[in-house]
Amino acid sequence: MEPAEAIVNVWLQMKGYFTMNNIRVGESGSGKGGKKPEIDILAVKLNPSCNKIEEKIHIEVTVAVNPFGRWTKKIAEKHIAKFENKCRVDEIKKYFGKGEYEKMLVISDQCLTDEVESYLKDRGIECRKFSEIISELRKLMENKAFDDTTRRFLGLIFKHDKKEKIKKINPDRLIKKEK
Repeated sequence: MEPAEAIVNVWLQMKGYFTMNNIRVGESGSGKGGKKPEIDILAVKLNPSCNKIEEKIHIEVTVAVNPFGRWTKKIAEKHIAKFENKCRVDEIKKYFGKGEYEKMLVISDQCLTDEVESYLKDRGIECRKFSEIISELRKLMENKAFDDTTRRFLGLIFKHDKKEKIKKINPDRLIKKEK
């Protein structure tokens, strides 16, 4: 799983979703041993009595360390195809049934424009900025400890990446005075 996908997966789990990741579908991308296309994440959330599924979401994650720039509608179309591809939709129906489900695209902040966000929304795809997910996850994980690698890694980052100023220590207090 890609690091950004792992972070989004943890965020969903912290919000009470059960997740399934990297579901391979259809034929491989190239006849030369290429990997099959995949569904990044499927998530379901049960109602409070845990007897019925309350929410179903198909999530695709497109986050880069150094994004190339702002998206155009043409670039967005390539990602819309991930939600509309027949093989993917058929595979999702195996898990979610024939009912409706939400579609979410997690994207690098720098790539998203208001125009593209509106265009995706008109196609039934909710956009979430990666920074918003990180901020929400920071709050959800505050003062908690975890055993899985992703949450431990994030916990370390969140705990030691303090934006606030640390009190300066008076160096005289650190030196033992000679008698």
